[in-house]
Order: sequence, then C-alpha cells, then structure tokens
Amino acid sequence: IPATIHIEVNEPAVGVVYNQNHSIEFELKGKAIQPFSDIEKSWAKSYINELYAKGIFATNDKFYPTNNTERYQFALMLQRALKLEVPATTTFTDIEKYDAETKNAIKALSSYGVINGVNTEKTLFAPSGAISRQDTAIMINRLLDKKGYKANEEATISFTDVKDATNGSNYEKEAYKAITQLNALGIMTGKEGNKFDPKGTLTRAEMAKVLSVTLEVLQGLK
Repeated sequence: IPATIHIEVNEPAVGVVYNQNHSIEFELKGKAIQPFSDIEKSWAKSYINELYAKGIFATNDKFYPTNNTERYQFALMLQRALKLEVPATTTFTDIEKYDAETKNAIKALSSYGVINGVNTEKTLFAPSGAISRQDTAIMINRLLDKKGYKANEEATISFTDVKDATNGSNYEKEAYKAITQLNALGIMTGKEGNKFDPKGTLTRAEMAKVLSVTLEVLQGLK
C-alpha cells in the first residue's frame, strides 16, 4: 500500500534541522478483508470476509453468494474449516475427477461419519449436485454429535413445512432432529412464512453463515 510520511526535526542547537517527505509502501500480511467484488450488498458479507480471512474461501474475483452450493463445495469448505485428521477412505465411486484436496475432503468427512452418500450402498456422493438445506442440517448435526455437543432436548420448531418425524423413516427422524438443533443454535434459521424450506438448495451465502456459526459453536465446546 503506497503512503507518504513527513519527517521534521528542528534542533539547531545540535546542528540537526530536517524537513522532508518520504514515499513508502506498507505490505499487509495475511489476506485482504474483502476480496470479492460481488458481496458488498450481500447479507452474508461479514461471514464471507471472516471465512476468507481464515483461508476457508479461496481468492477469486467473485463469490457468487446467490448461487447454489454444490455438495463437493460444501465438503471442501467444511474440511478446510475443520482440518480433520482421520483416515481418508470412502466407498464413493463418483469423485475421481476432482482434485486431490476435494477428494481428500470428501473422504475425510466420510471416514468421520459426517457424510454417508446418496444411495443405500453408499457408493455415490453426487458431488456436483446442489446440497439441500435439509442435508446441510444433517451433516452439521452429525459433526456436532461427533465433537461432543449435547443436544438440547427441549428445543422445538414451528416451521410449517417440517413435519414431526416421530413415525417417519430414520432419515426423516434424523432430519427433524438436525433442523431442530441447528435452529436452536442459530446455525440455520427459517425463511418467510415460517418455513424452513428443507428441500430447497443451500446458497453460497447461506453456506458462509452455516460454516461461521458452526465454528463458533465448536469453539465453545473446547
């Protein structure tokens, strides 16, 4: 960063009289506070900047906050945030075309029990598919369980589009619990009309908030 400083010394008694401007440059260590050109008006601006500063989001011209979050992107950012040191193994057969960091992220989260895949055989992750808000809640809730978070048994929700899953499938029960817990923690909240939009896709702006608040909760567990 270019700058100008003015140095003035006036000590004639000792023969030192100096009055001069100097051009200098400052080098800031770390990353810029706001690297993306399209987040100025985004409600998630502070979350995005925070995670960029932590190295979770990579430098790019744009962040595309309203775009859908793809499943591989969510896994990659989550692993960057967590830095899980677990055996990176998986049975997924549809992730080979991705770079090493992405594959290792998916494998690590699979080994840790955060992601299970999209089919019964657990061989498909559907990495390029848009992640739903419901699946996001499930993954984060599994993570919290692994990290020792004690569920708030008194937490409730009143979303009109999330049904009580007492008599539902295991997946429905897990989704209901996850949405309830994450809503209570403020990690994921509702939308207009008192709805959660469980099958709706997670935007990149929403991803930033989910990751940021999740890290805050995890920090509180230490």
